[in-house]
Amino acid sequence: MAVEDPAALIYAHAVGLVSAQLGISGLPGRAKAVKLAAIRLLTLQEEHVSQLLEEDRCGSLPRAALEWERAQAAGLRAFISVWREFDGRDPRRSHKVQEDVSREIQRLQSIPHSRIFEVGLRAARGARLRQLGDPAGAYADLSSVTTVSPDVPFLTYAKAQLAQVLFMAGRWEESQDVAASAADRALLGREDATALVAYLTWALVPVSRGRYDEVAPMVSEITAVRKDAGVLVAASLERLHAWKAMVEADHEQAVKHLLRLRDESGGWWNVGTDSILLLIRAAHYAGLGSLIPPLQRLIWRGDCPVSIKFQDTVIDYMEAFQAWESHDPTEAMRRFLRVYEWLDAAPPIHSVQQVSECGGHRLFQAFNFLDMGALISAYPHELKRHRATVIDGLERSAALFTSVGSPGLLKLAVEQLSVLRPRLTSTAARRGPLRVQKSAPVQASTAPRTAISMNTVRTEIVGEVAGPLEGLSARERQVAVLIADGWTNREMAEDLGVSVRTVDFHVRNALTKFDVTSRHEIRHRLREGSCGN
Repeated sequence: MAVEDPAALIYAHAVGLVSAQLGISGLPGRAKAVKLAAIRLLTLQEEHVSQLLEEDRCGSLPRAALEWERAQAAGLRAFISVWREFDGRDPRRSHKVQEDVSREIQRLQSIPHSRIFEVGLRAARGARLRQLGDPAGAYADLSSVTTVSPDVPFLTYAKAQLAQVLFMAGRWEESQDVAASAADRALLGREDATALVAYLTWALVPVSRGRYDEVAPMVSEITAVRKDAGVLVAASLERLHAWKAMVEADHEQAVKHLLRLRDESGGWWNVGTDSILLLIRAAHYAGLGSLIPPLQRLIWRGDCPVSIKFQDTVIDYMEAFQAWESHDPTEAMRRFLRVYEWLDAAPPIHSVQQVSECGGHRLFQAFNFLDMGALISAYPHELKRHRATVIDGLERSAALFTSVGSPGLLKLAVEQLSVLRPRLTSTAARRGPLRVQKSAPVQASTAPRTAISMNTVRTEIVGEVAGPLEGLSARERQVAVLIADGWTNREMAEDLGVSVRTVDFHVRNALTKFDVTSRHEIRHRLREGSCGN
């Protein structure tokens, strides 16, 4: 076969590229007969060449040439087979397909010269894992794509998927770098739809930083060719506009674009778990909570597949909003807390990281804290025992939004904190606008950007020495304000970076200087008094 049909590998290579293109475009069931014929051809090719190698009947051909041909046949057969499976119409087989890919990867590892196909299979699996809500698994697979640089549209798409993983993990600079390298020169020449997808992925960062004007001209150009560019580009445009609406807290627009994303992607199962989670919260805040139960049924049935280990967390998130809609704040908070605990325990997506990245779901965790803040603001008395946990989570969210350089998202966190700690923000408000500082970790642009530091907020507040706080040291003022907000000594110690014994000392001093005997009296004094009057 190696000698009789020299064009077989060329034909199979073309079928492989088409299979990947159809797969990533969400067009199931296309070219089934062609794929099956190519798989049969390649199976015969691999068997024939393997037999020649085993019997040492290489003839006039160098052994290395036959090994290369076997690797090509085996790799292309595996690649086409995988995309044939991914291209199936039944999303409920998605988890089974992942197992098949893993077996093919393991088989290729025993065949010399098949590295590029192994990378291709990992990229295919990684792209699906990202859709299923497994960013850690997706990162492990997709990061291998950066080690190769052939001009293959599918690998360009895979890099765009890696950029999306990094974006949701709060690693926006890396996300932009990967997306930019994927687009490269093909972007400028409009040579391939996958390059436009990579650019639109790159544009997520400036859009989320409130700098849509910087990318508006290019977005307009891509929108003009949207119909001809295909479903990949159309879906990426809707995702970009959904993020813009979400950052601006325009929940109705976010729902509209996310539903269009579903339509452009060919169904719920191609939308991706990240977008499903955004739709859940946007629907609630837009007064369209009736959308959530049907989505939950789709997930239970497997028509909208989610990673097995993440599915219970997604269901908890949905149940939280449904309990909220049913005016059951206790159950809603219990569900949100389950989401928080699962995400907080998830390992980082990169093994060298010492700090958890919520399993790559850092932005989702931050949004979960925003949701908890909104819930406790709506039911302050029923949920008062969770106040300290939510405040801590909101401060963590604010720190994340500051580090990625998103004033719009940061504003949402600060607004929640202002509701939960009205005295803290009212004092600063009377003195004028809060001081701002640049977000040092973000270096990609010289455009002006403001980011509010939560430590700066707290320092401004406790620096006000008139009224009830007069006569207390700076640290005693900090402790008094936190007591008024219901913090325990251990929570204060962790927040201030000191020992519990040190906090005990400052609490006793504050009690003495206030001439009171209980923390409740300090809380009453500060809540009823007026700092600065």
